[in-house]
Amino acid sequence: MASHVEDARRRTRRLVASGALEGRTVVIFGAALLSEHVADELGRAGLAPHAVIDNSPDKIGRPWAGVMVGSPESVLLPVDPSIVVLIVSAFAEEMVAQLAGLGYAGRDRVHVLTPGVGSSVGTFATRVRRLWRGRRAYRRLMARSSSGATLFVAPYAGTGDLYLIGLFFEEYRRRAGIEEYVFAVPTRACGRIAAMAGIGGPGGRGNIVVQDAAVLNDVVGYARFVRGRDARVVVLNDGGWPTEWWPTERLQWLRGYRGLDFEKMFRHFVFGLDTDVPFALPARAADRSGIDALLDQHGLVAGRTVVLSPYANTLFDRPDDSFWERVAQTLQQRGLSVATNCVGAEQPVPGTVAVSVPFEELVDFMDAAGAFVGVRSGLCDVISDSTCRKVILYAADGRFFKASFLEYFSLRAMGLSPDAVELEYRRGAQAELIARIEQELA
Repeated sequence: MASHVEDARRRTRRLVASGALEGRTVVIFGAALLSEHVADELGRAGLAPHAVIDNSPDKIGRPWAGVMVGSPESVLLPVDPSIVVLIVSAFAEEMVAQLAGLGYAGRDRVHVLTPGVGSSVGTFATRVRRLWRGRRAYRRLMARSSSGATLFVAPYAGTGDLYLIGLFFEEYRRRAGIEEYVFAVPTRACGRIAAMAGIGGPGGRGNIVVQDAAVLNDVVGYARFVRGRDARVVVLNDGGWPTEWWPTERLQWLRGYRGLDFEKMFRHFVFGLDTDVPFALPARAADRSGIDALLDQHGLVAGRTVVLSPYANTLFDRPDDSFWERVAQTLQQRGLSVATNCVGAEQPVPGTVAVSVPFEELVDFMDAAGAFVGVRSGLCDVISDSTCRKVILYAADGRFFKASFLEYFSLRAMGLSPDAVELEYRRGAQAELIARIEQELA
């Protein structure tokens, strides 16, 4: 997902820089997670979208990032010459045709910002080139393996995805009789999560390879095209084959349907396992001696420390900086020490200290710290086995296919953290949420 986010943001910045949106009324077509990043880039340029439209009855009439979602007809008709429509969806080709039928056609009226889809909406020649790139990449990845080896592809850079994959991977591999394999991931962080789960370790003749997400998408496209005739590939994605290549993939639309949450989609549809197959939780770090030293280093009190996690790559709509400052101040007034989990260029909440703990030590660190408050992200999956108190925040505005964010990604519903306190947040209701956090942790 991370590469898709960067691509969508880059496309949006280029469009803004071109001047094509100046003096226009901007409408986003597609109320999806990726669209929120497009809306954010527009807002940074002072071009906040006028409206958001979608064809899904589940989304029409619901709030999305502070805007009510409308149907294409209700927003676009009668035809308004000032409107420019930005498409952010895997179904771009169908949307372009739909917009033309409503009187919106041409590059001055419609722009496609979907990652992997050009303004010409994916020509045949482009597809062929990507198939050839995928074939070459597959052969390069498997060059040192025997002809019977399997390539596993985890296409998205989500630590939560990799954590769930790790819960079932060894059982799946054992049942499928797969001994030799290559496990391809798009980032080093994903590789570390996979290694934590024992993937590529002594239990099987496998190895973890970090490969650019665009290359992995090409490999997935090639594997889908040949359908096992020239490639032994297993795609580890909760929505089936990534929709960047084949928008007609139907499995994605089952996400959230009748309780099919994040865990169940991986368990049943990716790995084909029954409900009675237990989780294979990652092993704890062998050496915990550095945990107390890390707390002391930052002046944090064991058992009385709250770690804040305000950042997330996937669930973009989240509380603003002022919210986190008020949370930190409220907890500190209660005598708790407060830190912020920071990775890379992320900055700590003012008044708190920044901590950066390796994935392999996070569960033990959180056990020692005592409490966690954060937006739902892959980090929550990684620490789900910790004994610390957890308050996890989900955006109330928006849907994830057939479910709310809370319904689909709930750690409690998945059985990963039965004692987690999971709350939905809404813009304008921050005071009530802070009071609830204080009640849970003070």
